Amino acid sequence: MSNATVRNVVRLAVLGAVAHSGLAAAQVADDSSAQLDEVVVTANYRGENLQSVGASIGVLGGAELEKRNITEFMDISRNVPGLNVIDAGPGQKTIFIRGLVGAGESTVGLYYDGMPTTGSGESAAAAAGRQTDLYVFDADRVEVLRGPQSTLYGSSALAGVVRVITKQADLSRAESKVVLDGSTTAHGAASYAIKGMINMPVIDDRLAVRLVGYKAHDGGFIDNSYLGLKDVNSVDQVGMRLNASWAVSDRGTLTGQFFSQNMDAADQAIERPFDATIGVTPYPAAGALTNDAPARQPRKDATKMAGLNYVHNFDRFNLTLAQSWFDRDNTDDQDIAGLPDFFSFLQSIEAFPMVDIIPQGVFESRQKTRMNTTEVRLVTNSEGPWHAVAGLLYQDRKVDIANAFFETNAANGLIEPGIAPWYHRIADFTLTQKAAYGELTWDFNPQLSATAGARVFKNDRVDHAKAFVGFMRLGGETGVTTLHADESKAIYKLAVNYKFTDDLLGYVTASQGYRAGGTVNQVVPELPPAFGPDYTWNYELGMKSEWLDRRLQLNVAAYHINWFDMQYSGDFFNGAFEGVLNCKGRCAQSTGMEFEVTARPVRGLDVNLAATFLKAELTKGLVEANGSPVSGTQLDNTPRFTLSGAVNYGWQLGTNLGLDLHANIQHVGKVANMTYRQNLNIPGPAYTLLNASATLSFNDRWDLRLYGRNLGDTRAQVNTQIDSVTPAWVYVNRPRTIGLEMTLHTM
Repeated sequence: MSNATVRNVVRLAVLGAVAHSGLAAAQVADDSSAQLDEVVVTANYRGENLQSVGASIGVLGGAELEKRNITEFMDISRNVPGLNVIDAGPGQKTIFIRGLVGAGESTVGLYYDGMPTTGSGESAAAAAGRQTDLYVFDADRVEVLRGPQSTLYGSSALAGVVRVITKQADLSRAESKVVLDGSTTAHGAASYAIKGMINMPVIDDRLAVRLVGYKAHDGGFIDNSYLGLKDVNSVDQVGMRLNASWAVSDRGTLTGQFFSQNMDAADQAIERPFDATIGVTPYPAAGALTNDAPARQPRKDATKMAGLNYVHNFDRFNLTLAQSWFDRDNTDDQDIAGLPDFFSFLQSIEAFPMVDIIPQGVFESRQKTRMNTTEVRLVTNSEGPWHAVAGLLYQDRKVDIANAFFETNAANGLIEPGIAPWYHRIADFTLTQKAAYGELTWDFNPQLSATAGARVFKNDRVDHAKAFVGFMRLGGETGVTTLHADESKAIYKLAVNYKFTDDLLGYVTASQGYRAGGTVNQVVPELPPAFGPDYTWNYELGMKSEWLDRRLQLNVAAYHINWFDMQYSGDFFNGAFEGVLNCKGRCAQSTGMEFEVTARPVRGLDVNLAATFLKAELTKGLVEANGSPVSGTQLDNTPRFTLSGAVNYGWQLGTNLGLDLHANIQHVGKVANMTYRQNLNIPGPAYTLLNASATLSFNDRWDLRLYGRNLGDTRAQVNTQIDSVTPAWVYVNRPRTIGLEMTLHTM
């Protein structure tokens, strides 16, 4: 079938859909203002039209983020195919792409305005479980780079990269806005937010600053039946951001940014709808939107980031000097209700020493993370025939961790200050990374180009640990143990792009990703002390196309990923503790397809549809893992199908009055394995969320938006935690929420 024939078939299909909707089909042919906007991305460190980049990239622009009421990572993931999040509450997100998720550090690199972040967790097995989750406000766009990106982005880009890009200081104009938001949640408490932004040129055409601030309170919707408390899981976030841009000369620009956010979660969004047995002790279900944890489970998370970037534009290339600092302190208290019964059972069968067992309490993890990153990068800006990116990176990261079991008061669930801990250990982990990287693209002709990339790196890690109180007070203070590990490797990327026409691009890519190894928090000596790195090979075939005079875009990507030396969680003491191990060789694979369709049939009407189909599974059995999953087992926490769609229609009601109607739907398929232990596995059912909003705009100064989230009041099971010492915690999403938001634009 010829290209012209394909175009006509698609054209007729779109015209038929438009006519069926009651809109004049003639407008599609006659209204040139219905063309889709060009989307510019900087995934390759240069501004490029999204449709000309030979890679699978999902983008949510600033307007889309506002219309879809996106404020956190769960919202982002439901609107981008291939991106998923394991949600264990505020500050407790594990981000993964294309089904590649597991123990160890994050498989996805996360950047805010080009500044790298790092996850954390109470142990090496959960080191990716606390990704930085800053409140999304005044953002320019979010770019999701699917597939390994380690040649340019390094470690933890094993499966992809997420880049949150905020609106920068604008030298050309002064502007400000204030946003007031109030909402009510079914079965729960009210929420509110106040947000503001001011952009001010200080010196015309030379210096500008942009200041953003916000305070948000999310009311709780979970009751604690044991302690007799309602709506316990409220969350407060207070944050600010300062961006500055200084045109030092006609060729040089210095930008600076500072982020700060304090998050305080009073408890967790956990219900206990299932019966459970710990040891031989029954735990009857607590009910929907209810748990019966004897202990309160607060979380505190304070994050600060700062960066300085100097870009100098030479005739044929740009030189960037970038320095960033990342500082994060978090404290997490987790109820251990089932642990006493489990170890009492072990004592009854003479599998654990006959010592006193903590009656009730929390496992508290405190962490301080400091990371400095220095990067020098050169990007060519010539028209061709060759284009290059090359850079050097130095990064040092230190994590101080203190873990303890604390006894809690049976009446109020709070930590008893006068009782010595039942376990106490401190450790510090230092990781130094050095890398040189580059990608070279050669344009053979206007249609054909090829890219070759490589990264050479060396990682050094030194860890120190010291125990003060052994587990269940079995032993006292010990000496400092020291572990040292280093690794070096070269990874590669190859890609070929071919432009069949100005509106049709095809590409094929083979690329590697990698993730650093690490050491294990040895709560008990049976845990392994360290684990090695792992890496992936991604093979991808994609197409990007535009139709009907740029009123319709269709992007498709098909991929296959092999995962080598995969880091995974081995369970010890029948699942009471976790340690990271390596499966040797090709251990897992992910195969899938991603579809994205964007259409503007007539002026004012935008339609988006995105879907992903994937199969992420083991190719080797993990005999050391609890449950001993065999080859062919679906990787845990991975849905095989996700779908998101959005429709937005805006028009002018009068000279100074506009109306914008928006609706979006998000579907997440069934998760087969929340845990590999099938006797404890509670599969996550598929769920669908419907959201909508209506916005009135007055004189380009006032916006009044009525919105509804989860209009079907779906009880989505977003995560489940269950093991030998945990009686089936189910993390649920927020019930139906109706809100009103008012925005004032000034200047």
